[in-house]
Amino acid sequence: MANSDNERPVHVDLAAPCGVPGDNRVVMIRCVIAVPRHATLSSVALAADLLGVAAVTAGGPPGPHSTVIASVDGGDVQFGTATLRATSVLARTTECDVIWVAGFWGTPARGIDDNAELVAWLTARHEQGSLIAGHGPAAFLLAEAGLLDGRLATAFISQAAEFARRFPAVDLQPSRLITDAGGVFCCVGMNSAADLLVMLIERTFGRQVARSVAQWALSDSRRNYETGMTAFGGQKYHGDSDIAKVQGYLEQHFTEPLALRDVARTFGMSARTLTRRFKAATGERPRDYLGRLRVEAAKDLLRETQLSIAEISSRVGYRDAGALYSMFAKHDGTRPSDYRPITRLPPGP
Repeated sequence: MANSDNERPVHVDLAAPCGVPGDNRVVMIRCVIAVPRHATLSSVALAADLLGVAAVTAGGPPGPHSTVIASVDGGDVQFGTATLRATSVLARTTECDVIWVAGFWGTPARGIDDNAELVAWLTARHEQGSLIAGHGPAAFLLAEAGLLDGRLATAFISQAAEFARRFPAVDLQPSRLITDAGGVFCCVGMNSAADLLVMLIERTFGRQVARSVAQWALSDSRRNYETGMTAFGGQKYHGDSDIAKVQGYLEQHFTEPLALRDVARTFGMSARTLTRRFKAATGERPRDYLGRLRVEAAKDLLRETQLSIAEISSRVGYRDAGALYSMFAKHDGTRPSDYRPITRLPPGP
């Protein structure tokens, strides 16, 4: 999108190589850091650094506008003694592939009350299909926008009770550091924020760029997350209570050998009826949903353990490693052995 010399850019197109072999075209990745009122500088700066490095690594433009920083009114944002110059105003920033909603200081109630424009903006961007991630208390803004109804989310433990009271329709799991609810993400803490940003970079700029950013940004720390600290939450706001129960069953039993006909029989359906209703409600077949659950669990084990891929395959419900490789290729376009270097750091001395 062109801008005149005296206009602030609405967004910047970050050029990333197209993923089709032999295709010299570029994919234009548009990243926006949404700055709420009372935002924390660390949350904004971390995203600006990692997304900016991703853009440069992928061949995009360097400089202060590598990632758009959009404030509610387009004005500069004060952080104590520091001032951040916004490069856009939210109302004019309408084309976004990835949105990082920065965390904020103060009570969640104040954050919601003072950021009504941002909440409405998030609703509109979600309807357009943008990937949206909220850092820390920003989960309250995502929930207020209706993005988390019937979906998985996390929040600071100290704020969990208030979150649950305000948003009873959200599947809140405060023990998780990162949650993925089908393109709407939440995280708590700075280390998990860096991890989530790398995940978003992998989805948009590709695996090679994500690996480079991870090696640069994460090499000075040692992740020690417990198994299951990252969670995938599937589409559950569809209104079909029977299918929601099936989803819960799959999430509880995905490590076991599961046959579609047996699952269908458990819920009083034929395999054909279950498949039809499941796809109508969630947009995917039960087998694909189960595969995604197993892939996400395998990612946790790849990051956190020294287990072989064959052992991991067995732990997440597959009889052999070949099945796990097929699921990674289908859902992520990668291999388990490729994923480990991106997210798992070498062991300490």
